[in-house]
Formats: sequence, structure tokens, C-alpha cells
Amino acid sequence: MWQALREHVPWLEDEPLAGIHAIQGADDGAGALILGHRAKLVVRCPVRRVDQLLSALSGKTLMLGEHSLVVGAGKSRALSTYSPLYAHCVVTGDEDEAKFAREVLRLLRDMDIECRFICGRPQLLYDGTQQVRGYSLLLHNLPLAQAIAVQQHGIGLHRKLGCGLFIPHKSIVAVGSVESV
Repeated sequence: MWQALREHVPWLEDEPLAGIHAIQGADDGAGALILGHRAKLVVRCPVRRVDQLLSALSGKTLMLGEHSLVVGAGKSRALSTYSPLYAHCVVTGDEDEAKFAREVLRLLRDMDIECRFICGRPQLLYDGTQQVRGYSLLLHNLPLAQAIAVQQHGIGLHRKLGCGLFIPHKSIVAVGSVESV
């Protein structure tokens, strides 16, 4: 997906705040993703670039290998003002969960962010050269300014592959109960 987007929006490669969220779909059993009509392509970029992004992608056909994806009319959406925040996959370069957690603490401290977090399931992804491991991550007890900063900058590696991008999560109750089992 990232390669297809770069063909239409070459400046994305050099934009450090650009990222792409994973598109939700169903596995067809043969490794392909089946997308429904309501599937959404969500790209993070700085506000100053939103109009450029929308005009570059609206109505375009993205080639994903031998498959095509037509991008509909886009719209901009502000970052969430809610906490807790959830990322499907955060990659720090550490495969061990304890080392991963220590690195997350360091990255948060470097951003002057103090919050609590819960590491979730391990996630595997292919970065173009090798398989890398990350973990889902839930951040909670974030003040508003820090929640916005985390969404703007993300945490960890591979932002352009969807890693380290945070979205609002309605509750930590379900996650917290798993933690206590």
C-alpha cells in the first residue's frame, strides 16, 4: 500500500509525520485481503499537507500487485481529543516483551509523556526486507496535550507501514481484565 501511495504522492516518503493505518478487511485464505465497500484508507499527515493529499488521491486507482483499489473522495479528520489511545502494532526493534516495555517507557519519557500503558498481543509484519515483531499498545491516563502529541508523532519504528499510530480506545476495562487473569 505504501508503495502505491508514493506513486501518487511522492512527498509522503520524506514527510516524517506521514503514516498509514492498516485497512480492515477479511483474509481470503490465500493471503489476499477482501475489502468491503466501507473499507477506509486512513493516511496521517500534517495539517499543512491535507489539501495536497486529498487532491492527489481522490478518484485515483492504486495498484497493489495485480489488484487495484479505487480511492474515493476523501475528507480530513482532526485528531482525537480522547484518551486512552490504542495502536495495533508498535515496533521498537526489541522482540522480547520486557525489553519492548522498557523501550516504550524511554520513548515516552523522551517525549515528556507520563502515562500508564498495557502491552498487548505480539504482532508480526514484513518490512520489505525481513519479518519484524511488535506489540499492540494501549496508553491511558494521558492528559489532552499529551494525547495529541502521541497521535501526531507516534511511537517507534515503521510508521509508514502503520506501526506506532494511535487511535482512541473507548475503554480499558476489557483489556485490564485480561491483564489481571
